[in-house]
Amino acid sequence: MPKGTKQQFIVLLILSLYVLFTGAKDVWNKVQIRMYGVTTTGVVIESWTDSATDICRSTIQYTDERGQVHTFISNIEYKKGETIEVKYNRNDPSKVHTTDFKGMWLWPAFLLWMGMFTLLASIGGLLATNAKNQNMNIYNNSD
Repeated sequence: MPKGTKQQFIVLLILSLYVLFTGAKDVWNKVQIRMYGVTTTGVVIESWTDSATDICRSTIQYTDERGQVHTFISNIEYKKGETIEVKYNRNDPSKVHTTDFKGMWLWPAFLLWMGMFTLLASIGGLLATNAKNQNMNIYNNSD
């Protein structure tokens, strides 16, 4: 039997919908860039891992088709000096990602997986709480 209140499972449900929306939005943005974006080569100018949290980051620099230099931070650790294929939105070069699997799909896959997991957990908790309340009502009415 779940040990949460109905309100806690409703909050979890709302959180799961937000996470699912965020993951779906990220997938949509990446699909749009993949279909209509400009491909170029970027260079990893900095790469680090936070030893306390094990979070990896890489700063990648690329030049757009107008000759302007841009940088962005990737959640994937690459080696400093490594060249990486990147794709960016022609109208908004700040919307950019690497074209490898990790750079494109790892984060949205994680968000969608977590969103689905919490969605199922919240629905299961709400159903179990509702069933428990119905059983209590039946028990109380039988007196």
